[in-house]
Amino acid sequence: ASQKFPLNPNLSLTDLVKASRTLFWVDDKRTQENEDIKKLAESEGVTVIRVMSTTEALERFDALGNEKHCPQSHFRVMSNMTRMESGVLNRNAGFDLAVELRKRHFQGPILIFCSDPENAKKAVAKENLVLICTEYDWAVRYARFAKNRVDSL
Repeated sequence: ASQKFPLNPNLSLTDLVKASRTLFWVDDKRTQENEDIKKLAESEGVTVIRVMSTTEALERFDALGNEKHCPQSHFRVMSNMTRMESGVLNRNAGFDLAVELRKRHFQGPILIFCSDPENAKKAVAKENLVLICTEYDWAVRYARFAKNRVDSL
């Protein structure tokens, strides 16, 4: 049976990483689509951690210590590509996050949801670090851990 952890301010991210499935979601928008994805994922036992910025994401990610490297952890990252960062529109925020996570030796899957495929292709052409998704249904399947192999999305 999978172990569920309630989200509360006193819960450490280490506990969340040890949960059966954890989605670390970085997105500065709270749209109805995003709420629907979150509710669907949670209804299927996925623990969802949502943060609004790259800075917050990296601070919380760093708080994981070495737990993020546990091979048994089912921890994945999903981010939008473009977001406001410190009052400035960053069109490569998702890619910047992925680069920083890889510098921190995170080897798990990272999905960047991007409505502009050309911007995504330019960003990813630099290094093959992430999966790029332009389809809502793919993002939903990723968030739900509906596929065992991320590369089959």
